[in-house]
Amino acid sequence: MAKPESKEAVFYHVYDQNQRGKEPRKHDVIIKLEKAVDGTVTNVDYVTYDLYSDKPCKMQMEHALKFLCDPAFKVVNTDGNRVEPVAKFDPSKPITKLADDEIVCKNVELSHESLLRRVKVLPGSEAVSANSTIEELAAFLTAWNRSKRGLSDGERALAEKIASGDLTSDALSPEMAERLMPKSPLLDRVAA
Repeated sequence: MAKPESKEAVFYHVYDQNQRGKEPRKHDVIIKLEKAVDGTVTNVDYVTYDLYSDKPCKMQMEHALKFLCDPAFKVVNTDGNRVEPVAKFDPSKPITKLADDEIVCKNVELSHESLLRRVKVLPGSEAVSANSTIEELAAFLTAWNRSKRGLSDGERALAEKIASGDLTSDALSPEMAERLMPKSPLLDRVAA
């Protein structure tokens, strides 16, 4: 069996925009964490970086990405472009509202295949082909979420029954079907 090719390390630059003066702010990045069977931490390996607001700190990409949790850090990729910070999310709190461009899914499902699966269970998705791009699939889901805004709880429950296949849209009046599953110019664009 051939050995896999070794990857060259990719390096990003990180800035700490809260650093002031001549002294750097020191930040640790955990690179290895060992735990005992009972869950107690037995060994921690880390790297300490000296970060400045005006001088780049070169570090491995995997380490630099850890700084994306706070917008006070500026992470710059190999192309010289800033990598956008990741919005904080508290999984212990219930989701009470989603923005138009958000969906609820497991992180491991953020792929073309999983988006296509989510789209294809929704009414009106017949016009969306498997060759659609990730952006088109996400746009379809965004339009779906937007169309449900302002519905009563009963109307939303009907829309969810249709989406799950428990009810067909032919059982609804044409007006109700249009309200629950509005025609969208986005669908025409996605279908093209």
